[in-house]
Order: sequence, then structure tokens, then C-alpha cells
Amino acid sequence: MALRPLSTLLLLKLLDLFEQSSQPIGDAEGQRLYGVPGSHMFGRTSLSAEDMSAWMERIGYVGSYPAYIGDECVAVDLQEDDDPDRYWYRCPETFRKKYVSAALAAVYAVSAPKILHQISDLMQIAQPLRRGIEAPAIEGTLWKLGEARIGLSLTPVWLARGLAGNVNRIFNHFMSAILPAQGLILTSGHALSSMIRVPRNYRVVSLRDVIVDYSVNSCIDMTLMERLLSAPAAGVLPPVQVVQYDEQKRVLTIRTKREPWTIKGKHQAAAVLYLYQQAQKDRWEVDANEVRDWRIHAELAQSLIGIARPLYSEEPFGVDLKNAVYALDASTIDLCLSVFPWAPFRSTKAAIKLHTLLDLRGNIPTFLHISDGKLHDVNVLDLLIPEPGAFYIMDRGYIDFERLHRLHEAGSFFVTRAKSNLKAQRRYSHPVDRSTGLICDQTIVLTGFYSRQDFDTPLRRIKFRDPKTGKRLVFLTNNFALPASTIADLYRCRWQVELFFKWIKQHLRIKVFFGTSENAVKTQIWIAVSVYVLVAIVKKRLNLSASLYEMLQILSLTMFERIPLDQLLNKTVTDDIQALSANPLNLFE
Repeated sequence: MALRPLSTLLLLKLLDLFEQSSQPIGDAEGQRLYGVPGSHMFGRTSLSAEDMSAWMERIGYVGSYPAYIGDECVAVDLQEDDDPDRYWYRCPETFRKKYVSAALAAVYAVSAPKILHQISDLMQIAQPLRRGIEAPAIEGTLWKLGEARIGLSLTPVWLARGLAGNVNRIFNHFMSAILPAQGLILTSGHALSSMIRVPRNYRVVSLRDVIVDYSVNSCIDMTLMERLLSAPAAGVLPPVQVVQYDEQKRVLTIRTKREPWTIKGKHQAAAVLYLYQQAQKDRWEVDANEVRDWRIHAELAQSLIGIARPLYSEEPFGVDLKNAVYALDASTIDLCLSVFPWAPFRSTKAAIKLHTLLDLRGNIPTFLHISDGKLHDVNVLDLLIPEPGAFYIMDRGYIDFERLHRLHEAGSFFVTRAKSNLKAQRRYSHPVDRSTGLICDQTIVLTGFYSRQDFDTPLRRIKFRDPKTGKRLVFLTNNFALPASTIADLYRCRWQVELFFKWIKQHLRIKVFFGTSENAVKTQIWIAVSVYVLVAIVKKRLNLSASLYEMLQILSLTMFERIPLDQLLNKTVTDDIQALSANPLNLFE
């Protein structure tokens, strides 16, 4: 059954209508018709009368028709008219009769044998091998086209319609032992999600992905088919690339060019390989800051953090406590919306947020998340992995009792400030020494409708008046073992994270960025964090008394000095930094 070749545009239209025909439509008698209503056909497609006659079949008439009440579209019942060329319905607004042509009330379906033979022709499946087109494996859903020569072997090829809605039914069919263990499942719809596992060694590919879109007459990229079948089982089709580069043969193939190019010269081949790798990431205009992925610098910072934390594991922080203590907070950096459109914040400006979990032993950041300014601070609790026995100190912007209860269930402790509208009932009151600034130490239960459901266990509420400022503070915690004064001291240590933000903004200049892309900004921030942690490692390993700021100043002024680092940062040398500049390093020796 040889058919004339279709244009690519017409084939894509027919495939779309063929896929839509998998949805059932009710007729006037309540029977299911599988097709596309005429109201949809003539309103949204541009098939010519010749194409309609050649490819579409009228299989019945709909039982309802879309009508409007103002701006709202409702379905109304259609009635047969004495004139066989029209139907009528009662207008839901005026209750008058309105007529529609029989063509609009009809249900059309793409001729399945014709479209299947057309696809078989494009797959170059021989006529004797086209088994199953006239006898579908699953009625109206799955057909076996035959065996196609893909590469050096014959591969069974199937076509599935409505795969997304019938995936279990179709995949169960391929679990049968009588079928070949490997084959190709074409779908007239879109590709499946990568989370869906394809049975056995079959591959699923959407016809839309392998039809060569730049060709006038329809054709299928058989080379891509071969790559798909020979690739490891991943369950999804790799994206179609406009260019292909064979690194071993140094051959560059561009889909819109008939002849491949052979690249000569080592440097030219390296340049083409680099550009090809960027093209695979859909980057056609390469910028240095966009090419160097920020995750490289993030991994470096995490490695340095892994070195620094053990060095400061015994570092005192003002509270006599053996548990790990972390301070959680966020800092906002304002940006220009027209320059940084990827970081929305307000209607007229952009911003990014640095969400940081600071280990108070040494003030080492253990977790850092960079987001746009719109992300609320409390959402970062979803990204943290709670450490049993650790204390998490945070302000009241992080109060979400459902999330705090997850910390509680993980065996972690939190210390935060209570909001002024907290609804709670006192269960017990414990004695306190008011001379220390403590006002009360209470065991409470939450009484708010939602908060009680989210956190149904007792909490501890401590009220404290700061002797220096006279400010009254109310703390909430799930720890009942520590003295109330220790809880107040722990919250006072939270200000270390504020000092960290201040230090990193002022001394490492991350408020001024060298690039405007998201990758460039994140790269600069992670480099700043790496510098901070690296200086902290040097300070501890060399047992230096200088502050991090002093060390950073010394390093910035003496970067090219021929002096060992331990001597350079030693107190006796740092007293006279200017004397060091008399022996600069000659870069051109």
C-alpha cells in the first residue's frame, strides 16, 4: 500500500489529530466515539478539503455542542433537524433555536491504516513485514508496524496512541514472554517522563522527536533511531541534536548541511569539541562566566568546610555545651531588576538571599543556599538534614510548627523567639532567678487550631529581660534539660551569623558583582565563601592570634612576596607590613 509522501507540516498535523482521537466522545445515544469533533477540527486545524477527504473519516455525531453564556462555555444537547445537513440546539441565554452544520456536529478520525502505512513507509518497513496494522494488538491503541532495519539488524516496531493515559495497559502487553525482548515503541504523543520505566529492553520514542523538522517532505532520522537502540536503557529519548561531532574521527555533522566537515588541526578540533559541548547544553553564545559552572566552586567550598569543621570542633563559643550548635539566618542583597531579571524580589527591584547555617564553633558555614529574594526564609528548613542532638538557633521568621516538629522528631533541638500572637496555654511554671534577667520558665501547649495539629507535644517558653537594653524577649524551645539562662545565652550567640554576613559583605565585596548572570553571581559568592573558610583553616593550623580580617588584609597586600605563609602571618612580621613590599616577586624572571 504505497502512499504519496506527505509534507512534514501535514504529517505533524495528522499525528496530532491521530493522538487526539484516543479521547472518547459521547454521541446522542450515549455511545463512545473515538475521534475529534468537527467544532474542534474546523476551528483549530488548517487541513484542506482535499486532505480532509483523503485522511479523515466521519464516524458519527456528537451528542452535545459548546455554547456560551456570556464568557462561560457550557455543553448543550444537540438535536437532529429535518434538514439532514444541520443540527440544532436551544441557546442557554435566549432559549431560541440555533443551528449548526452537520460538518461541525460530526466526529472525525484519522484513518488508522493509512497513517500507519505512511509511518511504515518512512521507517522503510517492507510490505511483507508489516504485520499487525490491520489487526491491532490493543484495539484503537497499539499496532505492530513490522520489522524495520535499524543499523545492522531487524527491529520490531510498534506504534502506541494515547500512551500517557494507557501506559500500564500497554506496558503489560510487552511483558509477555512470547514477544521479543527488545524493540521500538513509537508514540504519536509526547515522550514519557524519565521517571517511568519502560519494560524489558524496549525503547519509547515520540515521532515528533525523530521527524526531521527542517525537511519539506516528511522523513525520519534513522541515525537517531540507531543511537537510541544502542544507548544504555534509560527509558527516554535523548534530545535531538542539531549538530553531531565524532571526537575520534574529527567529523562535524550539521543537520541542515548535506556533507559533513572533517576538522583538521589539533587546536581547531579542540575548539570545535568545546563548542559542541556547549551546544549540547543549548548554549550558542558562550560567555566565560556562563561556561564555568558555579557548582565547581560550590564543591570546592564544601571540601574546605569539611576540612575546617574538625579543626574547630573543640572551639569555645561562649556557652558550656558539648552539643553541636548552629545558627540559621538569611541575608538579602539588593540588585537591579533590569540587570538581574532572574532574581525577582519586588515589582521594581531584584534581590538574592543567602540562607546560611553557621556552626558556632569557629563560625564555619556548614550549609549555604542561594535563592531569589522571593523565597521565604522558613522554606529553607525543608532543605536541611536535621542532626540528632544538635541545637538550631533561629529568629521568629522561621516559626512554622509543622517544620519545627520535623526537627523535634529527628531528635534535634531548636531555640527561637515566639511571635506576639502566639496562642498557648501554660501547664507548669518552674522557679527562676530573677536577678539574672529571667522572668519565667514555663511548660506550655499550643492552643491555636493549626499550630496544635502541627505540634501536639509540650514546648518550653522562657521570658527574659536584657539587663543592658531592658528589652523583653520570649524564647521557645523543645529542650527541657538545659537551664533557662543557658537557653537565653544560646539565642544571644545567634548574632554570630549576622556578623558573618556583615564580614563577608564588607571584606569580600560580594555586594558588587563582576557578572550579571545567575551562574556568575553564584560563582562569586561561593568563591567568597571558599576564601573565608580557607583563611579560617590557615588561622587554626598556624595557631595565629590575628583576626580573619587582619589576615585577609595582609594576604591582599603581600600576594607576591617570597616569604613562607607562617612567617608572613606571624605577629612579629605583621607589625610592619610596609617593610615587606621592598622585596617584590619579579614575574618576568
